[in-house]
Amino acid sequence: TFRGHKGEIVDLSINSTNLMLATGSNDTTICVWLLEPGDRLGLQMCVLTRHPQGITNVAFSPTHPNLLHTASSDGLALMWNITGEPKPQCLEMSTENPAVLIGVFHSSGKYLATGHARSWPREGSMEREQRANAALASGANVAPPAISSQVCVWTVTPVGHGIGVRVEKWRVVDV
Repeated sequence: TFRGHKGEIVDLSINSTNLMLATGSNDTTICVWLLEPGDRLGLQMCVLTRHPQGITNVAFSPTHPNLLHTASSDGLALMWNITGEPKPQCLEMSTENPAVLIGVFHSSGKYLATGHARSWPREGSMEREQRANAALASGANVAPPAISSQVCVWTVTPVGHGIGVRVEKWRVVDV
């Protein structure tokens, strides 16, 4: 049994060498566990705590087993290099969106696509939704409050024998 989160686990990912498991929780933490057979199975390698809000997605690179992408409803998309050193390296990817819902690597590991909600509950959205619900209840024909979305595609370039990584925004598409 793996124990380490105080909240529910919302996503998980196993790296390409099948030696690490990352779990993301709504308690704002990501735990990385060893999957090595024997006495080290289930040993917690590290707890990543840079996100101030709940985790929405964790994904290991398919070609670089130490690279882990994490996403959160706080708008942060982070790339971690988990090398077994005392402190994992973290690179923040600027999304300019209030929520990052998902991240998926291309099979080559060269690209990462992230999905964003650009109008994730903003100030006043609850009042707009209440007004819309009241109008619907009175028989009016109104559209529900819209949530706009965006997809960002990033290029992922390992630097220095897989010790570092450079991530650059390549393309942004409104959907």
